[in-house]
This record gives sequence, C-alpha cells and structure tokens, in this order.
Amino acid sequence: MKHFYVTIALFFAAATFQGCSLSSLLGGKPGTPTRLYTLSTRACTQSHTNPQFQKSLIVDTTRGASLIDRATIAFTRAPGEWGFYQFATWAALPTEMFTSSLLANLDCSGLFRQVSRGYGLTNADFFLATEIVSFFHDATVFPEVAVVIVRADLVPTENRDRSVTTVFRSTVPLSASNSGAAVAALNEGVDNVMVQMLSWIESSVAAKH
Repeated sequence: MKHFYVTIALFFAAATFQGCSLSSLLGGKPGTPTRLYTLSTRACTQSHTNPQFQKSLIVDTTRGASLIDRATIAFTRAPGEWGFYQFATWAALPTEMFTSSLLANLDCSGLFRQVSRGYGLTNADFFLATEIVSFFHDATVFPEVAVVIVRADLVPTENRDRSVTTVFRSTVPLSASNSGAAVAALNEGVDNVMVQMLSWIESSVAAKH
C-alpha cells in the first residue's frame, strides 16, 4: 500500500498601491459592475480505459494563506507593491476552484481505481494534500505574465519517511493588461501545472508500486 501527500502552491500576495487610484490603474470607472471569473481549467483526456493502478486516492481540500484564499484577483506593478482588480473577482475561493479542478483531472486521468475528496492519511492507498503558493498577474515585466507556482509533497502511507517534494512552475504571457487577460493566463498556467502534476504523480506511483 502506498500513499501520497501532495502540497500544491500558488502564492497570492496582497497590499495596496500608494499615490494612485485602482480605477485609473485598472481601466475601470466608479460604478462599473463587478465581473465574476471562474478557474475553468481544461479537464484531462482520459488515457486509460482501466485504472492504471489498482489503488485509491483521497484528495484533501486545497489550502492557502489568508491573502491567497480570497475572491480578489492580485497583481503587482512594482517590486513589493501589490494591488487587487477593483471591478473583477473570482466567483469562488481559489482554493475551492483548484480543488475541484484537481479532482476532475485526477478522476479522468484513469490513474487510480478510485479518487475521492477527504482528509487524513488513512482509508486510502494514497493521500493528496494541496496548498496554493503563487497565483498573480505580474506587471513588473514585459510582456506581462501570470505566475502560477505549485509545491508538492508525496508521502507513501506505509513508509512516510520516503516522502518527496517538488515544485511546479508556469509563467504565461498576457494578451492585454486587464483582468480578463489575467484570468485567461492564470487558467492556462493552472492547466500547465495540472499536466506537470499528473505526469509526476504517475511516475512517482509507478516508482513506488
């Protein structure tokens, strides 16, 4: 029996800009309706008609620091300075949306006999815990980019001292400097991280199988 503990990361920094209004920075006007965005990453294409591994997996709810797990969409225009889009928010908390996307991708991957949401390191062959570390629009560079960083720890259930840690990174250029382009790039960044993570989980399970 083997079991994984995975920690995912996407850092969501927060602060306020000094000396200028968010509406002027972000192209919005007072009274502009707030637009809701979702983390609608692409689900994987199932590659196995039967489970590749006859093992079960429990996925813990994604975690994130208080400045990460909020509806506001973060950006930075100068080192050490952070702001939030004034007229655009996530429709749900990033951690919840990421958990749903992760579950969907793991379920359709065909890697495991069973994938379910839960807690703790028991009652399954593997356990996957994720934590958002970096997830923001970086306007300090040209072209501007969306930054997604995921840290992962895998822990076999029966031999936890064999845990492995890795970091997934994705940087996606924005097509424009606005919330819609930022969200599209962040979604693409999460897609890239999901592909990396599924490949890593598959090779890690195979190595410990």
